[in-house]
Amino acid sequence: MPGRPEPGDGDGGRRSPPPLIRFLLQNALLGIAVGWMLLAALILGDAFGLGALLRASSSPLVALALLALGFAVTFGGAAMATAVFLIRREPPPR
Repeated sequence: MPGRPEPGDGDGGRRSPPPLIRFLLQNALLGIAVGWMLLAALILGDAFGLGALLRASSSPLVALALLALGFAVTFGGAAMATAVFLIRREPPPR
């Protein structure tokens, strides 16, 4: 049917996610990026001795992975929750 894309018309059969899922994913990725930048600043600035503690660890990659996962979950979830709470709603019809 002309004007209506058929599956497999150059998109590889994939559909774009619904707008709400895309909105949540974008905000989660933004939150994760902010969290990881903060983690990098804390490690590089040796805040609270975090950088020295990682360097002295017997398995610094495991410790770094756990920190990165924790920051990703925390900041990604906070960014998604904030975005949902700030969605503008239309006033009810009168």
